[in-house]
Amino acid sequence: MGAGRVDVDTGRVPGGEVARVATGGDPEGDDLGSSGDTELLELIRNGSGEALDQLIRRHEGWVRRRVSDRVGARLRRRLDSNDVYQEIMMRLLRASSLLPVKDSTHFRKRLSVIIENTIRDLVDHVTAKVRDVNRDELLSTQVALSVTDHQKSPEERADDALMKEQLQLALLLIAPSHRHVIQLRRYEQLTYPEIAERLGITDSAARMRYQRAAGALTRAITQLKHGDEDGLLDELLAEGAAAAAAEAEAERGEEGDAEGDAEGGEEGDAEGDAEGGEEPRGG
Repeated sequence: MGAGRVDVDTGRVPGGEVARVATGGDPEGDDLGSSGDTELLELIRNGSGEALDQLIRRHEGWVRRRVSDRVGARLRRRLDSNDVYQEIMMRLLRASSLLPVKDSTHFRKRLSVIIENTIRDLVDHVTAKVRDVNRDELLSTQVALSVTDHQKSPEERADDALMKEQLQLALLLIAPSHRHVIQLRRYEQLTYPEIAERLGITDSAARMRYQRAAGALTRAITQLKHGDEDGLLDELLAEGAAAAAAEAEAERGEEGDAEGDAEGGEEGDAEGDAEGGEEPRGG
């Protein structure tokens, strides 16, 4: 972790101090850019873990409302909202320790992507039993380097540290389906046939899915490298909205099928009762 970075474990920067900022409670809706947020974000950019904690608590109500809106009745029976919130906050702390946000709009965009990815990850776990991998192990994935650290100049080591942070943030932000197949291929070192078996798809589909995921990760890292996280977040939010709409449509279809089955069963029972109640006619 570079100088001035937030310690994810303690939420603080060694030797750092921060004055309490009067945040004025939870901002409603999309009311961004308040003086409280602006002051906190400036302190966070200077490495203040306490300011980040204040900002998170300030937006807690907005996060919980967003989660409630995103999680339908069917998923609410499977997911505990407090568990979802805690996981979101852990990921947000991790992302903030890598590359701080620059303003309130940036903060909300990144937070929205993290909310969507967290919910989709948790849904996968409760529905498909996706294997859980230690978050720190997955996010510590490093790009292979041709020379060892002691052979590098301080400037090269600083560049490597920034590249690692960009990779870790990109892994947090890309779609869970992309991150999962990258995890299988790069972290678990599975072959394409093994990935295909794990995901219940063909070998060629596994290869194609990994290529798409690797492309998405490369594009995300490139945008972060060029300082365009805003553009990346806009794209990911659009993808997430489309996925959420498709899931909602599928859920409505399942509910309609269930209602149709129930109505069909009731009609069958009624017809059976009516037929049973008819008097047999003598021959």
